[in-house]
Amino acid sequence: MGKNSGPVISPHSKERVTNLVASAENEGGKILLDGRNMVVPNYPDGNFVGPTIIKAGTSMRCYQSVPLVFLVQRRLTMDA
Repeated sequence: MGKNSGPVISPHSKERVTNLVASAENEGGKILLDGRNMVVPNYPDGNFVGPTIIKAGTSMRCYQSVPLVFLVQRRLTMDA
């Protein structure tokens, strides 16, 4: 995302996104970058959600319900 990214489609969509971020936090996820309170100058009523990075498990609601990009952390083991 950059300065060319736009708002989500409606206030309802913004609420859905922010609720999913909150659900990750409530389910034990860690919010590494929180875009829920993004404010864009000259658009105080815009439906903006900034970039958000969540450390979440694959069983969490946010992972299962949003078709976005997820980075899954894996523990690597090396055999001697």
